[in-house]
Amino acid sequence: MSKQSFLQGAALLTFTMFLSKILGFIYVIPFTKLVGNQGYILFEYAYKPYAIMLSLATMGLPSAVSKFVSKYNALGDYETGRRLFKSGIIILTATGILFTAILYIGAPQIAEWYVGKEHTTGNSMEDVTYVIRMVCFALLIVPPMALGRGFFQGFQKMSPTGISQVIEQLVRIIMILVVSIVVMHYGSGEMRTAVGWSSFAAFVGAIFSVLVLIYYWFKYKSEIIQPNNKQGLEKPTLWAMYKELILSSVPFVIVSLAIPIHQSIDIFSINPVLQGQGKTLAEAEYVNSIVSLVQKIAIIPIVFANAFALTLVPSITRSFVEKNKQELDAQITKTFEIILFLTLPCFIFFWVFAKDTFGILLGTAQAEYGGQVTAAYSSYSIFLSFFLVTAAILQGINKQKFAVGSLIAGCLVKLALSMPFIQMFSGSGTAYSSIIGFTVSIGLNFYVIKKHAQFNFSKLFKQVAYVFGLSIVTTLVLFLTKHGLITLLPLHMATYIHSLIIVCVGGIVAAIVYLGISYFTGLLGYYLGARFKRKSRA
Repeated sequence: MSKQSFLQGAALLTFTMFLSKILGFIYVIPFTKLVGNQGYILFEYAYKPYAIMLSLATMGLPSAVSKFVSKYNALGDYETGRRLFKSGIIILTATGILFTAILYIGAPQIAEWYVGKEHTTGNSMEDVTYVIRMVCFALLIVPPMALGRGFFQGFQKMSPTGISQVIEQLVRIIMILVVSIVVMHYGSGEMRTAVGWSSFAAFVGAIFSVLVLIYYWFKYKSEIIQPNNKQGLEKPTLWAMYKELILSSVPFVIVSLAIPIHQSIDIFSINPVLQGQGKTLAEAEYVNSIVSLVQKIAIIPIVFANAFALTLVPSITRSFVEKNKQELDAQITKTFEIILFLTLPCFIFFWVFAKDTFGILLGTAQAEYGGQVTAAYSSYSIFLSFFLVTAAILQGINKQKFAVGSLIAGCLVKLALSMPFIQMFSGSGTAYSSIIGFTVSIGLNFYVIKKHAQFNFSKLFKQVAYVFGLSIVTTLVLFLTKHGLITLLPLHMATYIHSLIIVCVGGIVAAIVYLGISYFTGLLGYYLGARFKRKSRA
């Protein structure tokens, strides 16, 4: 995969994933207004175990198949990848059925872990059990669908993944909002019913995603179904293929659990810790809902890392198999540079305008506390992005076991710090414990990349120093802008309008300063390509 096509594939996935994330965040605002904070945390109770079960049901095979297909295509053996895909569909359909049954049967026990048996405030065990069972049916479709995405990625076809994700998200959101409005305003008005059918929307969205993938299968069929271009290739047996695939897929599935594990530790820890401090379940669920809402904001910037991670695995695998050290170094370097260039301004903006951002997005009534948690999570996306990218690099160079080890180490640190940090910092403590956990994982990944890929970080550090300098300037300008606006705006102005003006003006100033300086110093063209270079005057 050439450098240009690598960046194009990453750019396409970045755009579609960003659109999908934005859609996935925007619906939260009207949905929370319809069902309330208690309804929203009930919705999250369903999705957290579903996310873990989904990772286990797919067994990491989609990303592993992407790597596998890319490897055998590079060797001129196209038939092996197709054989693997056909058998993989059967296997993942079976695992989907298995984990649907496990989640359905285990729903009451999970509900008890969340809320206990005898609380008169907050959500009941029966409510939580119901919504978990409603979401579990998506596991019947999503695993084989995800395998199809991985197969296309192995051919460096990123459009099927990107477009199918957007369609899946769009259909899911439309159903969530429609059923919530119908139930809450025209139906029984029962919050549990609205949240339950909103959880079931994951199943409906997955069906539409499958239809998109079928369309792309027929579109790219002539490119995918082609004869091997080398004679005398030894065809591996199915057993040999799956032995190789399982060794690769186990690290993928464990790494894919990074976000749901960290967030599940939070959602399971907050209620008992705060109740132990004398709060009611309803009060603890309020904090839990705020943390879950802020996490929606915090992970928006990681679309850049996700896009590069998906593009990196087949690309780095190809470079590694072909022993193209120069291209391998270029891909790693450019990825690190672009991730930092894109995530740092997001961190700055969310840190400086934390309270106002939360207020205009999720309600000014909760802005004081929500702003504190948002500020704590402002740098979360940087650490999570670097973990995802470094883990993808290790997978691409066949050092998957080290990615697993670093994740386990980070999760153990997170688990050890979670409860004491929540006791000290309330909801903000969940951010601090996650950041420290991911820092441990990233440090270990950096060490392995340097040792086994012989990657020289010194040049990279010199380049990113410019980005840090640019970020410091942008931060100072934004603080001056914020305090200037607070001074100039009328005191009697409505809180929402006040926050909206500050965030909008601040966003414009941040874009002008960060992108303007980047353009005139040449950083923008260096990181994002020739079309963004400043044109010299003749």
